[in-house]
Amino acid sequence: MLLIRAEQIEAMRRAARERLARATVEELHYSSPHAMLGLSEAETEARLQTALAKAGRYSLDTVRDIRAFVRLCYRVGPNFDEYPPFQRILTSGSSSPLGTLFLRASDEDWIAAAVYDIVGRSRDVTEAALGEHASPAFLRTEGVGLSLAKLTLEHAAAYHEQALHPDVWRLAGLEPLTEVEDLEDQIRAVQDTPNQEAHAMIHASAGFVGAIILDHDGPEADLFYWVGRPFWGKGIATVAVTQRIAMLRGHPTIRQVTAEVYVGNLPSLRVVEKSGFTPVPEEAEEGTLRYRVQI
Repeated sequence: MLLIRAEQIEAMRRAARERLARATVEELHYSSPHAMLGLSEAETEARLQTALAKAGRYSLDTVRDIRAFVRLCYRVGPNFDEYPPFQRILTSGSSSPLGTLFLRASDEDWIAAAVYDIVGRSRDVTEAALGEHASPAFLRTEGVGLSLAKLTLEHAAAYHEQALHPDVWRLAGLEPLTEVEDLEDQIRAVQDTPNQEAHAMIHASAGFVGAIILDHDGPEADLFYWVGRPFWGKGIATVAVTQRIAMLRGHPTIRQVTAEVYVGNLPSLRVVEKSGFTPVPEEAEEGTLRYRVQI
C-alpha cells in the first residue's frame, strides 16, 4: 500500500493553489489589463506570492475563493486586506469571509482600501518593485532640477508609461487608459479646451516624471497632479505644485486655487500643505479633504 504523508498532501495542495493563482493572473492580463500593464515582472510576482501567503492565512481553500482573492490583490492592491474594516471581516471567523466582505463593502470602502494599501506601500519603494525603472537617474532624482513644460503629444509615450501603473491611476483618480492613442486624444482635448491647462513635470536627468493640470472658470481654479511611481517621496510634487502656483501670480482672472485629496492620501495632504494650501473642510465631498490657496 502506498502511503502519502500529511506533508506531501500539503505540498500538493500548495502546488495546486499556485497553479490556480498563476492561471488567474494570466487571465487578468486580458480581463483587467489596466490592473496589470503598468506592473514590472518583479511586482507581478511579488503580488502573486503575497496573495498566496494571505489566502493560506485566511484559510481560503476553494477555487472560487482563491481566484477572487488573487483578483483583489491586483485590482485593489496586495495589502487590501489590511484595511481595518476589511481586516475585521476577514478575521471574524465567518464560514465565508470573502462572501461577507463582498456583501458588506461599499464602493467607497473599496476606494478607501485601495488608498490605504497604496499609501502604506509607498514608504517602501525598492529596486525590485521598480523593475526596469531602477536606474541611477530614476532613483537619485530630487525636487531640484524640476521644470514645468506645456503638455504636448511629445510627452504622450512617457505619460502613458508612468500613469499606467496601478498605484498612480488609482491614487490620482485617473482613468486607466491602456492604449497610448487614447491618451493622445485626451491631450488634444485639453489643448483645445480654453479653461484647461496641462503641464508636464520634467526632471533634468530623469525626463518626464508626472503631470499637473489646472481647470479654471473665472476667478476659481481646480488643481490636479500626479507623479510617476518611481519618483514618489523625492519632493517632486511639492516643487511642481509650488512652481505652478507661482506661475499664476499676476494672472488676469484666477484668484484662488483648490485641490481635493482623498482623506487617507497622507503624502498628497503633506504636499498641498507645504505648498501653502489651507483646509476648507466645510466644502469637501465625503471621503475627501478640500484645500485652497489664494493668488
